[in-house]
Amino acid sequence: MKRAALALLLPLVLALALALPARALAEHIPAELLRTGNITVRFDAADRAAATRVLAAAPDTLARVALLTGDSDDHLDIRIAPSARAMRALVPPDLQPPAWASGVAYPERGLILLTLRDPNGAAADLDDVLRHEIAHVSLHRATGGRPLPRWFHEGVAHLGEGFSWGHTFTLMDAALHGRIIPLAELDQHFPAREDPVAIAYAQSYDFVDYLVEKHGTVALRGLVTRVGRGMPFQTALREVYADGLDELEEGWVAELRLRYLWLPLVTTGLLLWAVAAVLLFFGWRRRRRQNRARLLVWAAEEAARDAARDARIAARQARADSAASVSSSASA
Repeated sequence: MKRAALALLLPLVLALALALPARALAEHIPAELLRTGNITVRFDAADRAAATRVLAAAPDTLARVALLTGDSDDHLDIRIAPSARAMRALVPPDLQPPAWASGVAYPERGLILLTLRDPNGAAADLDDVLRHEIAHVSLHRATGGRPLPRWFHEGVAHLGEGFSWGHTFTLMDAALHGRIIPLAELDQHFPAREDPVAIAYAQSYDFVDYLVEKHGTVALRGLVTRVGRGMPFQTALREVYADGLDELEEGWVAELRLRYLWLPLVTTGLLLWAVAAVLLFFGWRRRRRQNRARLLVWAAEEAARDAARDARIAARQARADSAASVSSSASA
């Protein structure tokens, strides 16, 4: 009897045991919801102000990104977490964002995660992060999920973020120490560690920005459109820009070297000598002006002394002449 009962209970126990991990792995979906059109923002009650701001910015941001990608889909599911750690609970463990991320996109799901504070605890720049992640979703939809190099994805995602000292210094340091990563290598393997991935991001943005500066946004959209029609990326690249990746990269590297031509001066100390020479020159000119002014003062002082001496001599002579005249008159 007991064995029969155990036999009946065992499948039920196994089913419960299997169901518990599945429930534990399910992502947290915030309870609060705001919507405009086909864009939804989910958040916890304490983050309503940030959610309202994100919802207000999302439609215009998506429209501006679509000008680059040609994407016509306006659906977005955005979830907001108060911290980077809390953001990790918004998706299952097998879809976890990188440890350094302030936001992440899952384009195939049209899902974007945002955190109000980055992993270092600083306030996240919601506008930039939102635009970045929307660009990933938009590129995926515009190409129908067809393959795009990771550097192209990241480069397009960074367009429009404006000047960044972080990207500039990272790129300068990489150029100075010969750590620029070939784009073909980035296509095969995008770094996962924070330091090299910073270089990969910086040069991805800079290269795509170089293409836009040289050929405009219409060419970029044409490239994305061709990939969306099924053309391989490298073929579409050559058709749009009349050069392959190697030739385009060569031109970018040459421009990069020209931009940072002054860096060897810093490393060899020549810049310090040049600055010192300039300072010495201006110091010599200033001292020369001071000496000339001092000489003029001394000359004026000497002329004044001579004039005073001549005046005293003239006064003594006048007194002597006056005395002689008085004496002559008395004798007469």
